[in-house]
Amino acid sequence: MVITRDGKPCAILVEVNGESCDESLAEIRRGLFSSAVSRIRRKATNKPVSTQEVDVAIAESRKERGLVLKAVIDTNVLVSGIINMQNAPGCIVDLIRTRVLQLAVDDRILAEYQSVLLSKRLRKWVAKKTRANLLAFLFLDASRIVPTIIVQRLPDVGDVPFIEVAITANVPLVTGNLKHFPEHLCHGHKIMSPTEFVCSL
Repeated sequence: MVITRDGKPCAILVEVNGESCDESLAEIRRGLFSSAVSRIRRKATNKPVSTQEVDVAIAESRKERGLVLKAVIDTNVLVSGIINMQNAPGCIVDLIRTRVLQLAVDDRILAEYQSVLLSKRLRKWVAKKTRANLLAFLFLDASRIVPTIIVQRLPDVGDVPFIEVAITANVPLVTGNLKHFPEHLCHGHKIMSPTEFVCSL
């Protein structure tokens, strides 16, 4: 039996067996779920949604529930994400600019960000005024950490600040150069690629 409201269907009465009521309800819920998925997929055919948009929605939801994201982002990931939005680093930069993700840094990391963004090699992508705006946001919005641990013998000494801050702040280090951070030298700390980090959200 179909129940209507203002001439429109709004509910259905279905006869069930008392012994199989739970099974019948489960089948109804499954049918409604399947129908909802089909409607969403039809709508998405005309207006596709990217995995990047889904990742940002998840991160924003977690922020609203008090689950603040924080990570150390290697310079290669940050700069790649600023220049190209169509990749995992681009998604990470979107999370930063919307303040869903907060950078954990120290003065050494900020100095490297500044040096690279001001480099001549990047001038054709990053104009002078744009560089100033980027750096102002990074310097003011990041979480400043004072490392309390010393990491030695990394393949590239320039990577040391990133792992020291990550370990001290107990947050992931996201880098495009995983080989630069051997696990036995990084106290077993979580080192993630940009894709791994985005997929973990």
